[in-house]
Amino acid sequence: MSLSAGGWLYMGDNVKKAYVRDKSDWYRKISINLAFAVIVLMNILICVVAAGMRVDNILSRGKTNTTIATVTEMENYRTKNGLRHYAIINYQAGNDNITEHISNSNGEHVVGEKLEVRYAVDHPDMFIVLEAVSTP
Repeated sequence: MSLSAGGWLYMGDNVKKAYVRDKSDWYRKISINLAFAVIVLMNILICVVAAGMRVDNILSRGKTNTTIATVTEMENYRTKNGLRHYAIINYQAGNDNITEHISNSNGEHVVGEKLEVRYAVDHPDMFIVLEAVSTP
């Protein structure tokens, strides 16, 4: 059956349409998704490195103070990679009482231990443990 109307030719429903799957379109989609994933991962890595550099920069060049922190308790957190051990420390930064977690994976800290810490005056939650002062 053939019908002509307005310059268009209708061949009917019995004409088989050839459909060939274009693999280059699939490769293009995979390439775009892979490139996007790489860009996202690189941005995450850059942010983590920049944050660490910011803390190091503030603690080495900024206005800092030292104080004595006390290990008040131990905590364990279960992760998909195993058990993580942390020591909780308290220290006084100006008028603020700061409570922070530090790694205790080797069991080097005990409750009641005194640690010398250096903290940033403008950001008292940014600190570094300098040394153990006394161990009970």
